[in-house]
Amino acid sequence: MSSSSVFRVAAAVAGAVGLTKFAWLFVESGFDITVSPWGFLLVFVLPFAVVLLLAPRHPRAAAWVMVPSGLATFVFMAVGIVQSEFTVEVVLVAYPVATACVIGVVAAIRSLAVREPVAAH
Repeated sequence: MSSSSVFRVAAAVAGAVGLTKFAWLFVESGFDITVSPWGFLLVFVLPFAVVLLLAPRHPRAAAWVMVPSGLATFVFMAVGIVQSEFTVEVVLVAYPVATACVIGVVAAIRSLAVREPVAAH
């Protein structure tokens, strides 16, 4: 599996878990759009959606988006893991997202470091 495929899968996992967490918070708020966690959606889901949209046509641009967004999300999740107790939410959200972000960032950096050959016309 190539590095660009790995960070695309990692972005899909992080985005899917983030979207699921957003839906969970939306249900907890009673489907009230005025108090829904829109900031959570923008910060933790949108960057990974951008990676998934950019990756097929512009894999290097997607890697450049994955590195800072993955690092920021990993730091946030790691701080949350350290400061919280061992809860169901930590196991279901923070651990998979933190792991996906580390794998995605490493794969994105690897794909940026390796220049793929261009076919001669």
